[in-house]
Amino acid sequence: MDEPIGKLEAHNKVPCGFLLLLFGLIAFAVYYIAAYTPEISGWSQYKVLSKEMEADRAKAASAPVREDGKKP
Repeated sequence: MDEPIGKLEAHNKVPCGFLLLLFGLIAFAVYYIAAYTPEISGWSQYKVLSKEMEADRAKAASAPVREDGKKP
């Protein structure tokens, strides 16, 4: 036990599975930031919502009208 602690710890290698997990998480984080940051990708939740609302309005406008003037 006369050896310094740092020298004992130096021979341990990082497990391969841990490295795969680490690099996989880094790659996923880069993809996620690139895909869902509006400044980078242009994607916005508000754009998706407005498109869905326009589709619903168009569907409601084209719905058949009953004899009493109300929509079903």
